[in-house]
Amino acid sequence: MLFTATVTDFLAIDAVIYRSLGDSPTLRTVKHDSKWFKEPYFVHAVEWRSHVYFFFREIAMEFNYLEKVVVSRVARVCKNDMGGSQRVLEKQWTSFLKARLNCSVPGDSHFYFNVIQAVTDILELDGRPVVLAVFSTPTNSIPGSAVCAFDMTQVAAVFEGRFREQKSPESIWTPVPEDMVPKPRPGCCASPGMQNLLWTGPGSVEGPVAQGWGYDELCPVPRCGRDTEDERRLLGLELDKAAGSLLLAFPPCVARVPVARCQQHSGCMKNCLGSRDPYCGWTPEGSCIFLEPSPRVAFEQDIAGGSTSHLGECEGLVTESFVDEPDGLVSVNLLVISSVAAFVIGAVISGFSVCWFIGHRDRKELARRKDKETILAHSESVVSVSRLGERRARGALLAPLMPNGWPKELGKVTQHDLDSGVLPTPEQTPLQQKRCPGALQNCTWEQSHNIINA
Repeated sequence: MLFTATVTDFLAIDAVIYRSLGDSPTLRTVKHDSKWFKEPYFVHAVEWRSHVYFFFREIAMEFNYLEKVVVSRVARVCKNDMGGSQRVLEKQWTSFLKARLNCSVPGDSHFYFNVIQAVTDILELDGRPVVLAVFSTPTNSIPGSAVCAFDMTQVAAVFEGRFREQKSPESIWTPVPEDMVPKPRPGCCASPGMQNLLWTGPGSVEGPVAQGWGYDELCPVPRCGRDTEDERRLLGLELDKAAGSLLLAFPPCVARVPVARCQQHSGCMKNCLGSRDPYCGWTPEGSCIFLEPSPRVAFEQDIAGGSTSHLGECEGLVTESFVDEPDGLVSVNLLVISSVAAFVIGAVISGFSVCWFIGHRDRKELARRKDKETILAHSESVVSVSRLGERRARGALLAPLMPNGWPKELGKVTQHDLDSGVLPTPEQTPLQQKRCPGALQNCTWEQSHNIINA
């Protein structure tokens, strides 16, 4: 049988989990039902025991009353599902269930990595069937990535937990009371000879949260090439057990990421055990070390997640994290020093700029005052000359006048003694006296007029 998670149309609207080939009837998920899928992005599928598990991310309908939130899911169907009857879920899955994958930083307020990027096949880790998955944060939030491990036994147990339902499209998702869960339980696989299991409809229930275990590392996704959205797309990953690292394949490169950074917890037993990292162990000598395959040293672990409150708090971790840094990272000390230096240099440059501006303004003001004083002194001399000319002109008016209104002694007045303010107007000059029939040198009136014009 071929199990496929894909879209069936060019617009990528009809998302489907499809079973074809083989002797079993062809089945699919319900079309265009947001309770089954809401814009899913399928990542990987694995077969385990009597189910096929599908890992994907989608828009969470249980959070649609807040905002558009993307979460990671794991869904499963029974391999021997025969589909529904002609009245209910005909040629559709009757065993479909889904649960949320939780990859987060533990604490009072969890920091979630909601965007699943890639998943490995089922691996055996310390005798346990696990899958490793790479998660990241949405593009519009704080950038970060992480690797979480999920035990398939625990994932299967989640689907035996409580269900959720949405009573109306506008209401939030709430747990379903145990006495309201149909019998047989939804999602169970039919035993040989057993009839199909129908229930109230797969869209009305949803599995609870699946918690990843052994999570501790916050490792940034390696960057290569031009660091575009397409080049950051993860194509696949493989676990290198011998080297203790994870190989990540991107379109332009292949990167190697260590599966554990035990040295970050060195000197702190509480953090080393609290990380629940299967690759890290606490030695009697007081250090958190990376455990090679088949370690020969004595160590202590707490994979199950027991209480570590009795171990007390750790000291000196911040200093160690600043000193012992991975390659390619910038220390906080260097960032603080650079910020202070930039502030001091900026303050000095700003001070010099202000001093130069004030000095330039004072020099410009002094020059403007000197120019003003020079102009005032020149104006006083002009006024004095004007008054002198006025007095001379008044003396000329006291002289005897000719019949045409000109003073008799005009011929003796020099050009500099004339003042246009006391000259006769054209109305005071008879027309017959303005014309000079003779030569210019014989015309006393024309000579006087030329002198005035000059």
